[in-house]
Amino acid sequence: MAAPVPTVESRVGDLERLGADSRGILSDVDARTLQKTIAAFDASGASLGEFIGLKPGDGHIQFAREPQTGLLLVSVTKVKPKFVWQPDAAPTAVVTTGNEQGGYHHSGAGFTATKVWVDCKTAPGVNGLTVVLQYADTDDLDTAVNWTQIVSMTLSSERSKSQALSVAVPANRVMRMNVSTADATVRGVSVGLEGDYG
Repeated sequence: MAAPVPTVESRVGDLERLGADSRGILSDVDARTLQKTIAAFDASGASLGEFIGLKPGDGHIQFAREPQTGLLLVSVTKVKPKFVWQPDAAPTAVVTTGNEQGGYHHSGAGFTATKVWVDCKTAPGVNGLTVVLQYADTDDLDTAVNWTQIVSMTLSSERSKSQALSVAVPANRVMRMNVSTADATVRGVSVGLEGDYG
């Protein structure tokens, strides 16, 4: 059985020195900071060429030298932005209404929201559960004035619900979750938002 291929990880933009059997990964520490070109070298320091980088948000690039031919193989893994909110109530406590629950997220380079999920440990009763995700007009809570809705989701008897979206969230905006209605039975709520960078 062949020995496992050694793996080396580095932050985006670092130079990888690869042996014939090595695999280098430019990790997705921050997919928005990928440089336009990536230089790779073999173990002796000889250049293996430069490769055009990914556009913001495309994820991380992986390259490996093919032992038989010596060719450098390049592949790309797409990274989708994902954000999760949980109401201020403890997981076993009843969720209450109110704005700006569960902390904040930032849109970074901007993205298109493509799907939202809401899950509850206990199903909402007759009054249901409605959560609203919004983004502000700035990336700073001290200067944010206006909030724009990304999506509003209502659950009644179900414990899980998802919905496809196509909502553009501009770059450099702070995002929040509001709970506008909450039945006295609902506990353990989690809200997830997924998207694609431009």
